[in-house]
Amino acid sequence: SLMVDLVLLPHDLGLWSRPLTEAEIIGIYRAGQSGQGIPKAGLPTPTLVVSSISNNTITLNYPAWAAGYTLQSTPAIVPATWSIVQRVPTVSGTNAIVTLPLSGTDRFYRLNN
Repeated sequence: SLMVDLVLLPHDLGLWSRPLTEAEIIGIYRAGQSGQGIPKAGLPTPTLVVSSISNNTITLNYPAWAAGYTLQSTPAIVPATWSIVQRVPTVSGTNAIVTLPLSGTDRFYRLNN
């Protein structure tokens, strides 16, 4: 009979002295999926989603791990005059949710880091 020893070596190994955030874990996972190592891992870009528009309100949500980002709005893209949305998001599961009143003017929203 033939006996074979199989040794698997990790591609990258990282040790942290603190818990990783969800965003950091996603970044490391995505870097690995694309053949890059831990040093190339970056934070993913959060997606801002309009989840509903009803009863004169708009509800926006984005990943709760994006707490370092600021929700901003502007009435026009050109010229853009971004201002911070002064509403604290509610966290539900893995999402940060912000419900805002609809005004009579157009508004554009973004997450800015």
